[in-house]
Amino acid sequence: MNGVPDWAEQIIRTLARERRCRLPIVRWRNISRYQNTAGSWDADKNQMNITAGWSKLSQRRVLCHESAHWLTNDGHNRMKFWLTLWQLYRRFKVPIKYALHWEAASKQMALKGYWASRDRRGRRPTDTVKIVT
Repeated sequence: MNGVPDWAEQIIRTLARERRCRLPIVRWRNISRYQNTAGSWDADKNQMNITAGWSKLSQRRVLCHESAHWLTNDGHNRMKFWLTLWQLYRRFKVPIKYALHWEAASKQMALKGYWASRDRRGRRPTDTVKIVT
């Protein structure tokens, strides 16, 4: 995994070992003049593409998002993807309010997955989530 930061490589290797799945090809490109990170998943090539801005939190959020695609082989319209994503956000310490801001703005399935993932843990968040369309 050439060019991938050590922390990101460790997350990917840990997930692959735990889920007993093949490591993805990860193409990591740093664009330090931007804050936010973007990513994509190509299931046919088993390849994750990350264009990393300077914000480490944004990098971690996008790595979790693309890892959820990799682990579930599902898209944004599948509940399995969203449940996996919220699990990864919690595990790798992506603040939920931050994740909700990025995920829920245009994706109702993100909210359904969020609430379903909270129910499974027997807890509800104390904050109110508003979606602006």
